Amino acid sequence: MAKFDIEFPDEFLQELKNMEIKLRKQLIEDILWSGAQAAFPIVKSYLGKSIGCGKSALGYGKRVSSAGQIKFGGIKSAKFIRSTGQLMNAFGISPVKEGGGKWNIKVGFAENRNDRKSNAMIANILEYGARRHNQPTRPWLRPAVKASEKIAIEKMTATFEKEFGNIK
Repeated sequence: MAKFDIEFPDEFLQELKNMEIKLRKQLIEDILWSGAQAAFPIVKSYLGKSIGCGKSALGYGKRVSSAGQIKFGGIKSAKFIRSTGQLMNAFGISPVKEGGGKWNIKVGFAENRNDRKSNAMIANILEYGARRHNQPTRPWLRPAVKASEKIAIEKMTATFEKEFGNIK
């Protein structure tokens, strides 16, 4: 029986290795992206219900003081504190990021607002309330995560199985 030794050029072997890394990275990104896309509409609907989408965001449209104004974060506001829409408009899906062997995708808020407040602070006030400003709690994040978790995992699993089905 004859024996053959085939040696590939180093450049070819390096290209194969690079292709494997690119395919693995693309597969991970596709899986995470599918889960985020499945969770996004659910989480956004919970946020919309919490804000009231058009109703007052802080105080449900009630007068907040007898003078018709309150001081909120150093800024005087009008008779009604209304949703500006900035929180809903900043809600989205981040690009997939890798760091230290961990992969990450975020369904959440961009942090550029016109009023110098962070979206994380506003979301936290919605979730836990603010006694100082007579803001009741309106939990939305925990129920949204609970409602979207199973669907996102199912979608990610289906994407994983679909991609590996193509490899076989």
